Parts: sequence; structure tokens; C-alpha cells
Amino acid sequence: MGLTVNCPVCHRSDKIDSLSNRCLRCSPVKIEELEGEFQTFANLSRRLRIYNLIFPPLVVFAVIVVFLYYALSKSSNISVLIVWVVLLSAVGLELISLLSFFFSRNYLTDYFRLQFVRNSVAPVDVLVRPSSGNSGRSTAYLIKVFEVRGGSGRPGNLLERYFFPSIRGQSGSKFPTVTKLNAKSHPPVWGKVYLDPQVSGNAVFEINGEVYVATRQSGRFFS
Repeated sequence: MGLTVNCPVCHRSDKIDSLSNRCLRCSPVKIEELEGEFQTFANLSRRLRIYNLIFPPLVVFAVIVVFLYYALSKSSNISVLIVWVVLLSAVGLELISLLSFFFSRNYLTDYFRLQFVRNSVAPVDVLVRPSSGNSGRSTAYLIKVFEVRGGSGRPGNLLERYFFPSIRGQSGSKFPTVTKLNAKSHPPVWGKVYLDPQVSGNAVFEINGEVYVATRQSGRFFS
């Protein structure tokens, strides 16, 4: 039975990261602490969080203004029911945007953990195919996992699909492997994956010399 470690400052054990033994309440992770690809993907995630927080409300506001203008005009034949349906739908979309921003607030912690995962966890050889989602318009790239090399069986925390963030219009030069393998006719390739032993959806992929960092937030909100 393991010993419970308490933070010497706040005296809480539930905020201690199991890999770094760091109290994330007293010492929140800063993006400057991340290295290399981890900081690159964290910056992309931060930009996407801001994008998802600001852009949808602007679109919703514009739709409501235009719709109400025509709905309330004297020549309009739009029923009151349709007006309420549109308004409630707009409010629902805004709520989804706010929830996405709220639930992805721990993204820096995930990238911070994955730095330790890559250095302390044995990798698993997997057959994968990276590709961009939604005909290149998605805010995430996708890695599909087909099989595991050897007879050890598929790890229980290995998902079938992993997402990692991109930006609409993002240059493919930052993701050369994904760009090269995006064609549907290209066969899957073997790579390595480092799995977070405690957080499902957190993983680091090494494919053809390139590193891709996927977090649980990427899969939930950027796909």
C-alpha cells in the first residue's frame, strides 16, 4: 500500500501529480516549462481554446441579430415557434462553447505529465495511420491505431483513435509526417506510443522521426 504524499504548503494530497511529485495547486504549470514538441502542441491548444471561446459567440450573436431583424419585420411570416427554436439553439451552441473552454482548462497539466511519460514509460510498437480530419477543415489531426506488434496483447488504455490540435489553414510543414501520409492509398506505418498510465487519452507518438502529442482534451473538444 503506497504512502500518501501531502503538499508541505497546502497540505493536500489530491493535487500532487503522481509522475513529477509536484503540487499543481501551489505550483501551476506554465507553458514556458514545456520543451520542444510539447510546447508547440500546447501553444496550438491554447490558441484553439481562445478561438473556441471567442469565435462561436460572435457567430451566434450575428445570427440572432440577423434572424430577429427579419423575424420582427412587418412583412415576415416566420412563426413565434421558429423564433424560439433559433434562439434556444443559439444559446445551446454558446453553452457548448463555454463548457469546451472550461473542461479543457487542465491542458497544460496533461502536456507536462506527458514529458515525464515519454522519459519513464516503456513504449508500445503500434501500427498507425495519421491523417487530417474532415477533409482538411478540422481543428484536429487524427491518428488511427490498427494493431500492436508482438503477442503481448493490446494495452487496456490504448485507444483506437487519438487527436492532436491543428489550426484551420495551418501550414502542413509543421506536420510533415501527417502531410506525407495523408493520402488514403498510403499504407499504415509502424511507430511507438508512450501511454499515460493514469490518464486515458494522453499519449506521445513517435512516427518516422516525428513526435505527436495527444491529450484527452484534444480528443474531446478538437475533433
